Amino acid sequence: VKLGYTRGHDLRFATYDWRKYGQDCWLTPFFKRLMRLVVETSENNGNRRVVLACHSMGCSLLLNFFNSAPIDVAWKARYVERFLAVAPAISGSTHVLPRFIQGLPLPGLVPGVSLTRQLLTSMPGFMSLFPVKGRGVWDFEEVVIQTPWKNFTLAAIEDGSFFTDVEGSPYD
Repeated sequence: VKLGYTRGHDLRFATYDWRKYGQDCWLTPFFKRLMRLVVETSENNGNRRVVLACHSMGCSLLLNFFNSAPIDVAWKARYVERFLAVAPAISGSTHVLPRFIQGLPLPGLVPGVSLTRQLLTSMPGFMSLFPVKGRGVWDFEEVVIQTPWKNFTLAAIEDGSFFTDVEGSPYD
């Protein structure tokens, strides 16, 4: 706003609930609203193409939007000037691995209580943050998490042994 933008006119937001990321029943209506928001923003600004910016998991969401029907090359060429990704989580993050093992603490809300593995894994958004291979970010044999009882590589996440092994972890 300090740079001359007007909120609701040429500066608009498409917020979402990260916990639901990946659910088709949620993504389809969100993508329709996002498409409408982009078109309206362009039309409200002299049919100029828009800059779509995202942060963290929003970048995965925006990438899926760009690859969904009816978004095609012609639509992107007509409405999108640039795609600005800030700290994208497209290839996952190692930060979720300790949370998967130990749970997610809730400081300030309920001291000494954490969201359990069962609750976290019920959120598709949480599971989509696991590191993934094939995007030139993670080495398949790189140790991505160290525990007192075992070191885990991306290969252990891919083959499922990470999930099996942590079920019997000393933290359970």
